[in-house]
Amino acid sequence: QLAGGLQCLMWVAAAICLIAFGVQQGEGDRGSSDNLYLAVALIAVVVVTGCFGYYQEFKSTNIIASFKNLVPQQATVVRGGQTLQVNASELVVGDLVEIKGGDRVPADIRILSAQGCKV
Repeated sequence: QLAGGLQCLMWVAAAICLIAFGVQQGEGDRGSSDNLYLAVALIAVVVVTGCFGYYQEFKSTNIIASFKNLVPQQATVVRGGQTLQVNASELVVGDLVEIKGGDRVPADIRILSAQGCKV
């Protein structure tokens, strides 16, 4: 959240303001601190918007996770030679469960055959 497109631009602008302030101080111009104030304001804006963005992302992740809990988990099973979609709670011993990439394993199962299986 602190290194997006606009945030990077604001970080660069704040760095330029700090460099300009340092150059002013090096030349002996102690009267103007506008560049320092601008740099601090830019950094504050980036940090505050980053915190709000993180908070919003955290909330949305929790909401999506709660929706996953509302939907019962389905499993693709082969029973009696027919492929069926059943709830994971309805699995019985002897069911052949078909799992594809990205699927959650619905129960304790034995892997009979696999191609490129990663856990």
